[in-house]
Amino acid sequence: MHIFTPKAVYLAATFSLLVSSGSFAALAAENAPSPAKDSPTKNTQDSTALVATVNGQPIYRSQVDKILSTLTPQLKNRTSSPASTEQLKHLIADQLIKHQIILQEAIKAGIDKDPTIQDQIKRAGDNILENAYLSKIITPKLTDKAINDYYKAHFANKKPEEEIHARHILVDTESTAKEIITKLKKGGDFVKLAKEYSKDKGTTQNGGDLGWFKKDTMIPAFSDAAFSMKDNSISKTPVQTPYGWHVIEVLGHRSSPIPTLDSVKDQIRQSLIQQYVQDIMDKANKDSSVVLYDDNGKPIPTSAKASSSAPATVPDSKH
Repeated sequence: MHIFTPKAVYLAATFSLLVSSGSFAALAAENAPSPAKDSPTKNTQDSTALVATVNGQPIYRSQVDKILSTLTPQLKNRTSSPASTEQLKHLIADQLIKHQIILQEAIKAGIDKDPTIQDQIKRAGDNILENAYLSKIITPKLTDKAINDYYKAHFANKKPEEEIHARHILVDTESTAKEIITKLKKGGDFVKLAKEYSKDKGTTQNGGDLGWFKKDTMIPAFSDAAFSMKDNSISKTPVQTPYGWHVIEVLGHRSSPIPTLDSVKDQIRQSLIQQYVQDIMDKANKDSSVVLYDDNGKPIPTSAKASSSAPATVPDSKH
């Protein structure tokens, strides 16, 4: 019988998440060893030392260490003690062995010769090369200076916009909306009426609360009415939009606060990545010769290509 400590159970659960996420197989394949040059008698602290062989195929300590290094900082903190780290290394080695066994069985069964599988392997390899190329060019550009410059241009120096805090009750008919306004004028509770009448399921449980928002985030009919109202006021007449009839209460106005750099840093990184990818694509398109063909296999004249709206030169990639 094996008695597992809570930490051991946690480590097993952590590793099962790594495996089930699909990242383990990719890492195992990425770190597949070349033909063995090392002896099992090497020092066990050597990263090139063998930890196992499967039908003669070596599994090296470097493979285990590489996968261990992919853990998030939070998980690394939970496995910071030498004992827990060793437990996790054993789990990783065990999974690498299982991965190698299944891989060898797949090859024995001739799965690698299946044209469909070969095509999938080819496309996966192409995607890896494409992403590696983009990463090599883009990563050095994602500097603190680039992020700070983007922040100054798009956030820090941007003129604050007006925001309002409002809630609403959405119903199907104007008569129902008028009935609700009458009840509110007589002292009715907006939150209770929203829960009773509103068909906006996304806000019903919050009493119709929409939080703070800018004018351009709502459809014009709603925004025009709401932004023309004073604080702590209720719409005198129902407001119609394509969704139905709204009873609006405005709770406050303010100028939108300028976000801190830390709060938008991830957003800025994504925007810069998109910008850099587009720059790379534009240059590659300019330097490439692309010929389109019609359904009969004949080249499409350049003038026809230019008038076409299809983005023929944009690759089918996922970034």
